[in-house]
Amino acid sequence: MCVDINPGYLHTYDLVKAGHKPLIYDNFQYHLMSVNGIVTYEPIFDLIRSGRVPYVILDDTFESHYNRKYSERFWPTALLDNVKENYNCRTVFEADKAGRQMILCGYKPPVSAL
Repeated sequence: MCVDINPGYLHTYDLVKAGHKPLIYDNFQYHLMSVNGIVTYEPIFDLIRSGRVPYVILDDTFESHYNRKYSERFWPTALLDNVKENYNCRTVFEADKAGRQMILCGYKPPVSAL
């Protein structure tokens, strides 16, 4: 299972062809439904925190997502915060001529207290 933060890019197709199942495909619709109280964040957060979503792909940096005007946001800030807290992320490559980057995030298991 994976979360593809920008389904308009070809990498969604690549993920499906590789046998993965996107958890959320229409991220803007999810954002609208969540901010309007139609769906809750918790089922997605539980999957993210538990590591059942091994990878998250962002179409740009966290800062870029945080700094977007409300009407241009594709993801709730709380979801981005959850990903940032539970995943190690790195830039994979420049995604387009506008300088946006593709960020690949892999789940980081919690450190156990000994």
